[in-house]
Amino acid sequence: SYNGYVFVTGGNTGSVVSTAYSAKVNADGTLGAWIALTALPAVTQFHGSTAYNGDLFVVGGHSGSAVVSTVYSAKIASDGTIGTWQTLTNLGNLRQQLGVVAAGGYLFAIGGESANGTTSTSTVYSAPILSDGTIGAWATLSSTLTVALYGFGATVYNSTNSASYIYVAGGYPGTAAV
Repeated sequence: SYNGYVFVTGGNTGSVVSTAYSAKVNADGTLGAWIALTALPAVTQFHGSTAYNGDLFVVGGHSGSAVVSTVYSAKIASDGTIGTWQTLTNLGNLRQQLGVVAAGGYLFAIGGESANGTTSTSTVYSAPILSDGTIGAWATLSSTLTVALYGFGATVYNSTNSASYIYVAGGYPGTAAV
């Protein structure tokens, strides 16, 4: 979500799609009507997405035939619509069912599956988010998940002392849900 809007990108409706939508969050927490946005440049499912500082990011996923490392961003307008998608610096490795969050000026890609869904990973990558909505080079962080994990939820909490905390919950280590 960003600036009072929630966003949905890609997915599978019987086949992999490239559609994107937004809906305004009303004061009572209900959602307004969904509006169709500029479609992603390619179909994708099992990707991660997040919004940060006026940009919507989509990372990794599955094209319907293979796991991908593609990264896209689009500017978010004040009315919840988006501009044209830009193709950014690819993630260094193939990833699907990963967590994607943004905090402190960085985009984070967390865990997920690689090698067409046969290998879960604990690796965490980060890339600086530049003022134009693009990103710098991806770096592999020394901090990792405590277990290789995919299909989990990830979120950021920004505390009042300017620190940001990334939380990961649930998911699959490759054998059973945690």
